Amino acid sequence: MMTEIDKDVRRTFPHLHFFNHDKDAGNTQHYQALRRILFIYAKLNSGIRYVQGMTHAACDSPRFAMAGGC
Repeated sequence: MMTEIDKDVRRTFPHLHFFNHDKDAGNTQHYQALRRILFIYAKLNSGIRYVQGMTHAACDSPRFAMAGGC
């Protein structure tokens, strides 16, 4: 599951400085936070688990935005 999340997270808004502000693309603080949020959500909601595209839904979440996210 983490492999799927990681693959999707690296493709989330690559054009935004918020996510890709250093040379280590896909491994910024904000990408790591997004990975953790999605992983925990998938673990707590085993009936849903993780599906492609949840990264965008998470970025639209008011909680993620208030935590300094998207």
